[in-house]
Amino acid sequence: MSFFAVDNPKDISEGDYDRITFLDAPGVDPHPYNPEFLKRDRDKYTYDRFAHYGTTYVCSGYGFAAVGRYDLHEKHPFYCKVIREHFQRHYFRMGLLAHYQRAALLLFADDLASAIKRLEGKGPSEELKDRDFRQHIETLQMRFLKFRSRSYFPEVTNQLHPR
Repeated sequence: MSFFAVDNPKDISEGDYDRITFLDAPGVDPHPYNPEFLKRDRDKYTYDRFAHYGTTYVCSGYGFAAVGRYDLHEKHPFYCKVIREHFQRHYFRMGLLAHYQRAALLLFADDLASAIKRLEGKGPSEELKDRDFRQHIETLQMRFLKFRSRSYFPEVTNQLHPR
């Protein structure tokens, strides 16, 4: 997650916005990615509802950034005060929740793979008779059910821009 405050967001090139979106290193190439991919998918990654205020959000699924105009010198700073506070309080927590859920799902996948590895060399009828395997899978199913009912949130808000 990144928060950028710059003098003039319009000075940021499309290539730099793309690098920010996909968490890539700085570069000089004005078009670091396939133009057809970007033309087709840029709208999926960019939320510019507040671009007229100089604020744009970009999100690639594994990275999230807010880019806006540095306005602390103004009488009523919007980006550096209000948006920064939203970023620190709301967006950070949503990002933390998304990382937690992904980590939990990866743990379940790893546990299931480990259980299946124990069946190596056994035929289908032997697999069904393996009591330890069945108990392990039953425990895994119960843990997953608890996770799904207590800790998995397919939607944490009905507001448009956090989604």
